[in-house]
Amino acid sequence: MLVLGIESSATAASVAVVEGEKLLGQYYCNTAMTHSQTLLPMAEALVQSLGKTWADFGLLAVSAGPGSFTGVRIGVSCVKGIAFAHNIPCCGVSTLEAIAYNGLACEGSILCAVMDARCGQVYNALFQVEKGALRRLTEDRALAIEALGEECKAHSPHIMLLGDGAALCHQAFSSWGARLAPETQRFQQAASVAFIGQQRAQQGLAVPAAELLPAYLRLPQAERELKRKKEKEGKGIEMRVALGCDHGGFQLKEAVKQYLTEKGVLCEDFGTHSTESVDYAPIAAKAARCVAQGKADFGILVCSTGIGISMAANKVKGIRAAVCTDAHCAEMTRRHNNANVLCMGGHVVDKQTALQLVDIFLETGFEGGRHQRRIDQIAQIEEGTL
Repeated sequence: MLVLGIESSATAASVAVVEGEKLLGQYYCNTAMTHSQTLLPMAEALVQSLGKTWADFGLLAVSAGPGSFTGVRIGVSCVKGIAFAHNIPCCGVSTLEAIAYNGLACEGSILCAVMDARCGQVYNALFQVEKGALRRLTEDRALAIEALGEECKAHSPHIMLLGDGAALCHQAFSSWGARLAPETQRFQQAASVAFIGQQRAQQGLAVPAAELLPAYLRLPQAERELKRKKEKEGKGIEMRVALGCDHGGFQLKEAVKQYLTEKGVLCEDFGTHSTESVDYAPIAAKAARCVAQGKADFGILVCSTGIGISMAANKVKGIRAAVCTDAHCAEMTRRHNNANVLCMGGHVVDKQTALQLVDIFLETGFEGGRHQRRIDQIAQIEEGTL
């Protein structure tokens, strides 16, 4: 199967074509031109130089984030446009995993893929190389350099830094033995994206163009500035909640929506909007992706029992949906499981109980500590490494 990979998460952009374990070609561009000017011409030129047409391709893979908001958006949009035009399946690949892929030859190392997220933070994920494959140790995340340093220090001297934030971190971490990957291996490239995408497709994880979405991890700069402005004005920060239900949960979802709106919570309602029979899975997917992409702080989903809609939501990477029927469940799933989607049964809990569960769920914090290790293990299951 021919796979085209696109990488545009930082200043440089690249496209590559792979088939099996063979890299057929790769174009790389690091100029003052924008990705919107370079990506599509590079892709078309590479395909033509290989004597291929779009009809020959079985998959399009793209670095879907984290990274530059503009760069990621352009890359994903480019792939979606090609995929729609030629009916080719797509696969979004973690930028951090693509960076770590460059260190596959470093058997036994802990690969610290890191990108400069600015604002005193980095995007990061840790991977271990085992028998020539990557085993994910953490989820993709945004955190302070100091916090990352404390975590990585425990793995010294096995830590190797890769990515455009590697040199920045090396200045802070070199005193305890962190190693800096050679420049030829350090930065993201489309070939890694294509190879990982190929693996994902073999696992049945390819999606149609309409379902390909970026994964930003953080709010865009404009929204962050709006939050800071509201804080200065004493208006506080508005919480965002993604809502969804099927016909069996419609009435309870409407009650929750009215309750949250009156409290000043911003609600994005993915339906359904009546008691007419409807399938819950597509609605759960839309609401869950809204949470996974950081566009909402939490999700609240309702079907007749809460079970089916939770099963659907949990198929979205990064979602930890929990069915709750009492206050203890709602509290503990936040404290210990860091659940980000509350699921309830419209035929199971009454309105008063449901609103109590909503308050507990949204107001209870995650305890971290030993529980974070278990959350990271859940992420490893999602990646197929556990």
